[in-house]
Amino acid sequence: MLDSGEASGMAFHVGPFIKQRLEDAGFVNVVEKTICCTIGPWSSDPWEREVGIWEQLRLERGVQLFCERRCINNLGV
Repeated sequence: MLDSGEASGMAFHVGPFIKQRLEDAGFVNVVEKTICCTIGPWSSDPWEREVGIWEQLRLERGVQLFCERRCINNLGV
């Protein structure tokens, strides 16, 4: 997956670089926060449960298609 991202000019491992890129683009007072994102309806907290359900749906439907497209277009798989 990382190879196909690089071949398409897109990087997938961007988390550690986002703050610096925003500052380089001219944003000021950039605050970096690490958050926990639940996946699935396992949490007892109602808000976390709802977010987890939506995150699971996003992962199940979106990531597979996104990855397949990168591999087909950029790696010829």
